[in-house]
Amino acid sequence: MAVRYITLIRHAKSSWDDPDADDFERVLKKRGKKDAPRMGKWLKQLKLDPDIIWCSTATRARDTLDGLRKHWSIDEDRIKYRRDLYLCSAKELLKLLSKTHDSIKDLVVVGHNPGIADLYNLLAEEPCNKFVTGAVGRLKLDIKKWKDISKVNHNAKVAYYQIPKNLK
Repeated sequence: MAVRYITLIRHAKSSWDDPDADDFERVLKKRGKKDAPRMGKWLKQLKLDPDIIWCSTATRARDTLDGLRKHWSIDEDRIKYRRDLYLCSAKELLKLLSKTHDSIKDLVVVGHNPGIADLYNLLAEEPCNKFVTGAVGRLKLDIKKWKDISKVNHNAKVAYYQIPKNLK
């Protein structure tokens, strides 16, 4: 059986300070601005080198990826910003992933809850109780083709799950 990897990253802590701000345009809080580079440094140490990164076009997700990239070197041509990831459900994420070209072996998704957490818990053999802001969860999928991702029910191996708080 072939192996694919998916790394799910929830955007860093965002601000609710402006009650009139559109949800899509919310920015990172001070804590989120500190956590994202810290997680990026950790990803660099792990030598995570994905084929492609999908990132929601929401401001907080883009800012999270920018923060990660302060220490984690990823070429811009490997990043695909996707509006359809904004508040995408796990079911919708599965549909998008199932259409991924099979030349992609290692994919990162920077997105939002509840979709990111729900997808992680749907796929992982060891679900997590709370996929907090800034969390990174990496799963090993025993599938030959991305179209088979919907068959991975609670049996993906957890390579790691990390939260910013544990890296302080």
